[in-house]
Amino acid sequence: SLWNLTIDNPPNQIRIAEAGGISVVMLAMTAHMGNTKMQERCCGALRTLACDNADIQIAIAAAGGIKMVVSAMRSHPREEGVQLQGCGALVNLGVNADNRILIAAAGGISVVVATMKAHIGSSDVQQQGCWALANLAFKNDTNQALILSEGGISAIVLAMKAHTGHLGVQERGGQALKFLGTNVEKQNALEAAS
Repeated sequence: SLWNLTIDNPPNQIRIAEAGGISVVMLAMTAHMGNTKMQERCCGALRTLACDNADIQIAIAAAGGIKMVVSAMRSHPREEGVQLQGCGALVNLGVNADNRILIAAAGGISVVVATMKAHIGSSDVQQQGCWALANLAFKNDTNQALILSEGGISAIVLAMKAHTGHLGVQERGGQALKFLGTNVEKQNALEAAS
């Protein structure tokens, strides 16, 4: 599968993207929206295609990949695999500043927060969810405010409390809280002033 061919293989990422792999994934997601395994695999393929490759991150967004990932996550809220790979795709796509805006506009922040609340027992989902929120909050005041209003801070804190022994959850949760901290201070100052 495309997913397996792109894991830790930058040359394959480029080959697959150049051969039209992004559009093939998008077609599969559209044609098989009700198929949980297909959505998980396609989100996983987009996740690995986007990893550390700015051009591919932009191409996936241009092809409608962000909306497809969010749609897959909304369509399969109880399926841990879809949620894990969906959050992972949003992590990698959210490295790009323009994609952060598109992810928020597509409802990605609310879907990540909902995923974290629904899958609190999964350390893997919590790590990817915290990481996604951290990337979406990075240097983006609008997203920071949206994460606050969607209950993102409580989701991050719950994740960190539920998985105290999981280094990845602690690191990514701490990173997300750090990026959100400046906005929390701004919000508290505004509330105190009014």
